[in-house]
Amino acid sequence: MTDTTTAADGTTTTTTDTTNQGGGNAWTPPASQEDFDRIISERLGRERSKFADYADLKSKAQQFDQLTESQKTESQKQADALKATETRAAAAEAELARAKAALKYKLEDEDLELLGSGTPEEIDARAKRLSERLAPKPADFDGGPRKTAAGPQDMNAVIRKAAGLG
Repeated sequence: MTDTTTAADGTTTTTTDTTNQGGGNAWTPPASQEDFDRIISERLGRERSKFADYADLKSKAQQFDQLTESQKTESQKQADALKATETRAAAAEAELARAKAALKYKLEDEDLELLGSGTPEEIDARAKRLSERLAPKPADFDGGPRKTAAGPQDMNAVIRKAAGLG
């Protein structure tokens, strides 16, 4: 089977596929760098042609969005604005609750993000738990203060004591 292809630069290439014993086409590697470059440029051209109308589709999508927006009723526009306002109000309430909890439990600014979101009660509970974990722990002496070490001793006394003689 012989195929003749014309590249974008006007060159014509004829390729011949040979059939192997298994009945399939045998692949032969490109003979030169020019053949390889031609194969790659043809493949890139086919791939780019798939997305050639992307800008057109994008502009059509924008026109569709504008048309949809223009067809909304006044009540739909007000409902959308109300929903956006409610979302901003909820975010502001959560921010206020985090700030109050941080002041109440003496948390640092970088700890605010650890409080998350939710109701003011949930944020307050998380702030309390966080402040308890961050609070300095008192030193644990397990049985009281330590006794100071005795002064230097005679080496002979140390050996006698270790041997149980004194």
